[in-house]
Amino acid sequence: GFTGAELAVLLAGMITAFAVSVLAIKFLVKYIKKNDFKAFGWYRIALGAAVALYFIVNRK
Repeated sequence: GFTGAELAVLLAGMITAFAVSVLAIKFLVKYIKKNDFKAFGWYRIALGAAVALYFIVNRK
């Protein structure tokens, strides 16, 4: 079982995660109404290239 303090921390984390996810969804819906997915596409390509480069450089 959990202690009272552990449950409080767990509940605080759950509430924070919920609040942040609601804000993120609101932002994305508002963004998509005004813009398209091009920025996200380029972001994903750049992030994928950076991750691939990291693993290529740091492989043993």
